[in-house]
Amino acid sequence: MCAGEALIQAMMGIVCDSDHKPLLYDPKATDYTMKNGIYVSKNKKVFNLCNQRLMDNTGRDLPSFQKQVNDESKARRAARAAKALLEEQKAKAKP
Repeated sequence: MCAGEALIQAMMGIVCDSDHKPLLYDPKATDYTMKNGIYVSKNKKVFNLCNQRLMDNTGRDLPSFQKQVNDESKARRAARAAKALLEEQKAKAKP
C-alpha cells in the first residue's frame, strides 16, 4: 500500500483513512490491517466534493459509516466465536 499511496500523492491525489488522517505504517506491527479504511481521491476538489455529497445524500460523514462497518464486523466476529464455542461444548458433551 505504501508504494501505491506514494504514486497517488505524487499525482496530487489524496490518500487517508476514513477519519481523514494520514495512513500510518508501523514496521514493527504484526497486523497490517487498515482498520479505519482507506480513502483515495484524485485531488482535493474531488475529495471535498465526495465528502459533501455523502453528507448531502445520507446526512452522515465517512467516519460514521466506517464506525458502523467496524461495529458490525466486531459483532459478526463475536457471533462466530460464540457459535464455535457452543459447537465445541456440544462435541465434548457427546458420549
